[in-house]
Amino acid sequence: PQGTMARGGVTLPADEEVEAMLQMGQHTRRCQHLRPSRGQLDREMARERFDAAYALFVEAERLFRQSLGDDGLLQRAARLSQGWALVKARRFAEAKSLLERLVAEAVEDSQSLTLRTALKYLGEAERELGTPGVALEHHRRALEIERRVYGKDEHLAIASSRYQIALDLLAMGDAA
Repeated sequence: PQGTMARGGVTLPADEEVEAMLQMGQHTRRCQHLRPSRGQLDREMARERFDAAYALFVEAERLFRQSLGDDGLLQRAARLSQGWALVKARRFAEAKSLLERLVAEAVEDSQSLTLRTALKYLGEAERELGTPGVALEHHRRALEIERRVYGKDEHLAIASSRYQIALDLLAMGDAA
């Protein structure tokens, strides 16, 4: 069908074309929710990347256990990295479970730095899970270890623990 002329020489679509365009627009609007948003796609891709990275951590732990046994420093480091990755991926319950086991196994004398790092990550997970009081206990314990290890309050690790404690206290204020 031919279009009709409007003022100024602009050709407008015929009534049938207008109706078809309107129906197509309604269909597009109705189906819009079926198309994933850019944010959804980004989240799905990030999840896939995390899952692939986490699988590598699990494989690294298996290899460390195989070559070093259960007491290997590198094996503990791999598990600590897994915990950190889970916290960063906002998989807080999984991080909590893994890090609680690591903290329970850690010996303060020989593994102080592993223990204090695990306590910091565990504290982050606890705060995000809505238990900032528990997070505060973990962060204060990490701070005690750091003070013993580094011997001075000006150390960056101590500043980091103080920052975490401040976040815990703020979160406790939010909960009140």
